[in-house]
Amino acid sequence: MTAAKDPAKAEVGHDELSAMATGAMLCWLTGDTYAVGRINDEIEKLGFTPEQVATTFGVMAGKMLVEAAGTRANAIIVADRVSPSGQRS
Repeated sequence: MTAAKDPAKAEVGHDELSAMATGAMLCWLTGDTYAVGRINDEIEKLGFTPEQVATTFGVMAGKMLVEAAGTRANAIIVADRVSPSGQRS
């Protein structure tokens, strides 16, 4: 657990949410919707704000995209291609 103010009561932080984000994305990609639902339930139970969840999922998705695309430049091209503004006819 990260960011514990009181050693007797650890608080969940970014490290835990990052692990849940990448786990949820992997489960979604492999079609394990049951696990995605369980991760979602755990995120809600831990009390993360929508902003924390969105930011963490976005950062982790970006890191995964750079890894898959090979370079940051290629990742930017792919992200632009799939974004609403990049889908112009």
